[in-house]
Amino acid sequence: PRDIRWYFNGKNLSNSDSIQIKNRRLVIKSVQLATLDGAYNCCARHQPLGKRCTPMGGEFNLRVI
Repeated sequence: PRDIRWYFNGKNLSNSDSIQIKNRRLVIKSVQLATLDGAYNCCARHQPLGKRCTPMGGEFNLRVI
């Protein structure tokens, strides 16, 4: 099975009141100004292919306005 991890500004994300990780999806349920602004990326690990991550500079940028 695949192991998919999401990161926010380089730090591992986990489920919380405002963040929900479902399979390959990152769901942001309640957004507050500026608290979730930043770079999001993900890494997937699947044997025998190894680890694949969003390439440097290919992060998903989110800006809350």
